[in-house]
Amino acid sequence: MRNDPVHHFPHGGTKAGGVLRACRLGILAVAAALLAGMLGGCNIISLGRAILNEQKAEEEVVLTSTDGRYQLTVPGDWTDAGASLNEQAILAAYNPQKEKYAVVLAESREDFYDDVTARDYMDVLIEQMSWTVEDMTFTPAETVTVGGREGYLSRIDGAVDGLKVTYWLTCVETSADFVQITAWTLQSKAEEYEEEFRRVGTSLQEAA
Repeated sequence: MRNDPVHHFPHGGTKAGGVLRACRLGILAVAAALLAGMLGGCNIISLGRAILNEQKAEEEVVLTSTDGRYQLTVPGDWTDAGASLNEQAILAAYNPQKEKYAVVLAESREDFYDDVTARDYMDVLIEQMSWTVEDMTFTPAETVTVGGREGYLSRIDGAVDGLKVTYWLTCVETSADFVQITAWTLQSKAEEYEEEFRRVGTSLQEAA
């Protein structure tokens, strides 16, 4: 049972921000993964693959953004998702068989007033998500360390297109950008995956 205080938004509207485009596409990927799992049989080959995937999950892989400026560390059973989750993402990774998804988007710091902070940026993103995520609740932003910089992380629960989903939104101000790392899965998997998603979200580094 989670004891974190949560904030509530009423039933969502129809307007979606940039983060939610990734969320909606991700839900479609989740549905496809579920269907594939239903069609697959239990046999020696699939068992062998499952064992191999578990071994990979204990390893780590460092992925580099399309612009070469950022890196994200993910478990070894994740793969680079390219532009399949969000065309605007500079980096995306997933394990569709286990309903694990993450995208990284960056917006130039020069496009914002000087007094805008990473916390302000996160507040705007959460408000945008409330326009589309139904029955949305979120935990107060907690301070985390992201690539040696102070960042913020919030867990967000709600429903999109009839599916209950949980997001972990991490925001940080880098030397040139405001960066958002959004990871998500089905709510039924949230408790199992939370520690992993928190590690992924806070693993962002500026490439050397």
